[in-house]
Amino acid sequence: MLKVIPVAVRLAWIAPALRCSVGALSQSAVTTVARCMTTSTAAGTERPETKMQRLLTDKLNAQVVKVDDVSGGCGSFYTVVVVSQKFEGLSTIKQHRAVTEVLEAEIGKMHGLTIKTMTPAQHEAAAAKAKK
Repeated sequence: MLKVIPVAVRLAWIAPALRCSVGALSQSAVTTVARCMTTSTAAGTERPETKMQRLLTDKLNAQVVKVDDVSGGCGSFYTVVVVSQKFEGLSTIKQHRAVTEVLEAEIGKMHGLTIKTMTPAQHEAAAAKAKK
């Protein structure tokens, strides 16, 4: 059950964590805070992370897709890692465009997105380097 708390009270709670006064919070921060304090996933609906992972896997034939909500669970900032053979021979910008085209509708609902793309060979090399 969603508990409704007045925005002023919510901002008073979050301002110290952001190291600022309530008055210094920008409208964008207010919107984000309000969304974080009220976001819930209804039973039977697909979580945004799951939806993005499914879309990227299907549309880009990705071997690895990792989607993390880095906003504390409110869905305003995500980090996405995609490994796909379709990135072979493409510049990083074109790889990122491919990801943003797939996630166009979802991007409109968030504040930020960090994208990391790799080919399978690059992913294997990174994994080997991490093991050393």
